[in-house]
Amino acid sequence: MSAGGFNGDVNSFAGLSAIPGSGPNAALGYHVLKDASITAVASSVPMDAAAAPVVAAVGKVATKIPGVEAAMAKVADFANSLKGPGTPGTVTQPYGELAPGLSGTGVQAHHLNQDAAYGSLIPKDQGVSLPMPGNAITDVGSPHYDAHASMEGFWNQFREGGAREGETPTNAEVLQATNKSLQNAGVPSNTARQATQEAAAQQKQYGLQPESAVPRVPGKLNQVQPTQPTAPPNAPPVPAVKNP
Repeated sequence: MSAGGFNGDVNSFAGLSAIPGSGPNAALGYHVLKDASITAVASSVPMDAAAAPVVAAVGKVATKIPGVEAAMAKVADFANSLKGPGTPGTVTQPYGELAPGLSGTGVQAHHLNQDAAYGSLIPKDQGVSLPMPGNAITDVGSPHYDAHASMEGFWNQFREGGAREGETPTNAEVLQATNKSLQNAGVPSNTARQATQEAAAQQKQYGLQPESAVPRVPGKLNQVQPTQPTAPPNAPPVPAVKNP
């Protein structure tokens, strides 16, 4: 069985150990395990039988993947999110249900239908969300920061000075950008795709059609910018590269 890149071999997690920082590792560990549980149910494999080797494998390399222990603690939640044999579970939860349990963990609930864009129609606590390690504004390089940074790149097109200033994107365009932003944050493509589909379903539930304009273009999110490396004092100038 293969799920989220896991094939039953501990070495399938080797790539995670090369990623610096605990935030991305915890996020990837979380979603790999969740993908495994969903695939198990879709394949009619008992959840406990499918999860056990995954957890055991992660445990063997936990020292190489900082933060993955916290992700392992979510395995029980994965099982609870599944709807039954043969039916993949949802990967999102309403913000109002997810956020309280994450308080103080360093993980935040990430709205897929951004509250700043859809809050006038979709109640904040009902908005479908994913757990994302890191603070969206201050934790540079964390999954939550990166997801929002990607969306900021999308929204900037429609803000003052943007290539499409004065236009309003469609809900379909926003969903496409949302899917991309999740993958940019390290969420596996199949999980990102399913999460985006659940966001689309919620939009339809509240009367929002794909071809319709998004209710509001959010104001700029003032994220802390990555620190740019500076040259050491008295460093010699970098020589110009001449074309041969």
